[in-house]
Amino acid sequence: MTKSTENKQTIDQKINDEMERSKKQIAKLIDKEKDTEKLIISINEEKEKSQKKVDQLREQKRKIKARERTQEEKQRTRRLIQHGALAEKYLNCPNIDTAEFEVMLKAILNHIENGKKIEEYLKWPSVTPTQLDGVMKRLVNTSHFKQTLNDAKRKK
Repeated sequence: MTKSTENKQTIDQKINDEMERSKKQIAKLIDKEKDTEKLIISINEEKEKSQKKVDQLREQKRKIKARERTQEEKQRTRRLIQHGALAEKYLNCPNIDTAEFEVMLKAILNHIENGKKIEEYLKWPSVTPTQLDGVMKRLVNTSHFKQTLNDAKRKK
């Protein structure tokens, strides 16, 4: 064999080797690409799972807030009923309507703040001035109304 034939064979071998190396490299790249696609799919799936979990947690938070709001409303309603019952009991006015009750409370507060006679503010037949004076005497002796009176005097 001549040198040029040997060179041709060597070159052919190098070409074949290079082609083989290129094929292997391409196969590796294809495998990497498949792995990358799998990784991207896996990342997207994980992202979706995380988003679902975040949405669930937000919904739980919303429900907890709603429950707390409902509980606060119930507590407020209970407190208002209790306060109303106490006011009705101590003001001795179980059978008057809401408008009369409001007028009575305003009159009592005005009486306490201004020191005026209660008869000047009340004009309804179901409660006599004597009954109101009795209520006023009981009210004025409570610590809460003494504090209210003192606060009103300080404001003036």
